[in-house]
Amino acid sequence: MRILVAYGTKRVGNEGLARAVATGLAAAGHAVDVIAAAKVDALDRWDAVVVGGAPYAWFWERAARRFVKHNVEDLFQVQQPPLMLQLLTTLPPPELTSPGATPASVPEPEPEPEPELEAEPAAPLSAAVLPERGVPLLVHRLLLCSCLLTGVTALAAGVALLFSPLQGALVPALLLLGVVGGGSLLAALMEGRRSTRSEFAVCLAGSALTGWLLVDLLMLRTFSWLQGLYLLVGLGTVAGAAWLWRVRTR
Repeated sequence: MRILVAYGTKRVGNEGLARAVATGLAAAGHAVDVIAAAKVDALDRWDAVVVGGAPYAWFWERAARRFVKHNVEDLFQVQQPPLMLQLLTTLPPPELTSPGATPASVPEPEPEPEPELEAEPAAPLSAAVLPERGVPLLVHRLLLCSCLLTGVTALAAGVALLFSPLQGALVPALLLLGVVGGGSLLAALMEGRRSTRSEFAVCLAGSALTGWLLVDLLMLRTFSWLQGLYLLVGLGTVAGAAWLWRVRTR
């Protein structure tokens, strides 16, 4: 069996662990390739895949996370997880040593009776692991559209207000251009790239839109269907971003 060991690392530590896993797999008679997750283009050359990465700032390492997202369809076509789990559990534990250090003898733990496991069908990955499928994917697209709509219309309204003959319109126009419009377009860019902070940026953009409309309603003391529509868009944007953040961190 030809196996890929892909790793995401920032300080070389995970590369050493990946090579240790590869040593154990090679000792079992398998052909193993150890490659950084960011350098893997396709998975058609391997029969099984092992992916590893350390958490940084409460998130899995970016290269490993992007590797899983970009190759999720191919990952379902390689060997099933129960077969890979059986393969790894039959391997002898590799010796983990740091460069220049002498490997220390580690006492072998006493063998424990293995419980009998019933064969179960592989369950699909949850939405917290794959936020690009099902309802979360729909919410991502709706948030992207709402941020784009808010950003473009806010910029247009800010330019119109900036060149209007109304007195005292400079500060509101700048706030509408920079905070509401610019913030919404920045949030749309982060959401489109699936940044790790996209939910936070989208939530701020929705809050800015909601706050602008509430202040506008209090100052003008008028209400129109357009204001109500954008108020719903702002509240929905905040709620959708909060829901996606809860799904991802759950």
